[in-house]
Amino acid sequence: MVAPCPDSSAIEILPYKASYELMREGKKAGHTTRELKQIDRNNWQLSMNSKASLFFVNFSYQQQSNFSWVNNKPRPDSFLQTDKNSFKAAVIQQQSFDWLTMLEDGSYKKQKWQLKVTPDIQDRQLSLLSLRIDLLQQDYTKGQQKTFQYPVSYKGEVSDESYQFVAEESITTPAGIFETHKYQKTHDNKSRVSYFWLAKKLNYLPIRIQQLKDGEEQANMLLTAINP
Repeated sequence: MVAPCPDSSAIEILPYKASYELMREGKKAGHTTRELKQIDRNNWQLSMNSKASLFFVNFSYQQQSNFSWVNNKPRPDSFLQTDKNSFKAAVIQQQSFDWLTMLEDGSYKKQKWQLKVTPDIQDRQLSLLSLRIDLLQQDYTKGQQKTFQYPVSYKGEVSDESYQFVAEESITTPAGIFETHKYQKTHDNKSRVSYFWLAKKLNYLPIRIQQLKDGEEQANMLLTAINP
């Protein structure tokens, strides 16, 4: 979870582990865990682990971001993504960031790259964490900011990921009923759309995530438990 510090100019991050029920087209397909933990004084790890079964095929998908905090923003140090199912070997993406040289080295399948990075670059997971921080810091007395945009490095390319405010909605999950802000995330692949319902009382933790492709639901995750 995330909580404001006594100093209003800063945000304190608290470790958490959230469990989600993974659904597809109204049917239970598996489960997902998302965890934020502190490795040492300023080194943190954000991870996601999904397992699902569909048409007698088992799928697993993991993401792991190691990062540090700089100017109250997450700065990526490394990123690992693993995607596999019953009938294929794991497909792995790796990224490492050298902030002395301002370079990123990465690999995906047979592709390798080195990119010059900017101080505000994010990996695929950290853009959502940045959105949560920005929402906590938002001064609503000056009006609500509706769109947030972050440069994200993924598979050897940098593109802007945009989160657009959709509505305030009350969402019922196995973990309870939450008042949320709903955001739509745009992808470089225009056939894909993601929606995030961020619970205000959980400091904008996602309590529901829905992913669509060509208008058809690919995944729908609902919060079942959170610790602490």
